[in-house]
Amino acid sequence: MQIIHTLGGRLLEVHSDSIEEDVASQLSLPLDCIQIKEVCGKLRLLVRLRGAKGGFGSNLRRAGKRQQRNKANVDACRDLSGRRIGDVRRERELREARERKEGEVKADPTAEDGHVQKEAAAEKKRAREAELEDKLSKARNTIANQVQAVTHVE
Repeated sequence: MQIIHTLGGRLLEVHSDSIEEDVASQLSLPLDCIQIKEVCGKLRLLVRLRGAKGGFGSNLRRAGKRQQRNKANVDACRDLSGRRIGDVRRERELREARERKEGEVKADPTAEDGHVQKEAAAEKKRAREAELEDKLSKARNTIANQVQAVTHVE
């Protein structure tokens, strides 16, 4: 009996004179896929895998189409309490929509209607524009004074 150490750390036991047969049986491979050569006092195991024509990608695409086609509409099914699943789902969606709407209303309790909000926003915009206009006129006056001071010095 001989023991062969593979590079992957696997131990293969060889009992007979035909090393190929023992290695093939331990690796669960057909005999024609295995070739053993002796190189510089070491055995080199060559394993050839059987190939195919390919087409794996097309098989995946075909399987994906089959899955899409077989998707069942479970809205008509009933849950354990006897209610239709679609009705339960729609009820949950309505409840969540109502909660979102109530949250929006609670966010601004002072606004009674959209008209009041629009007027408040317009007033805020006018106040901001007036503030910016004041800053702009002050900057213009400062620049004019500095230009006048420079021209008088020369």
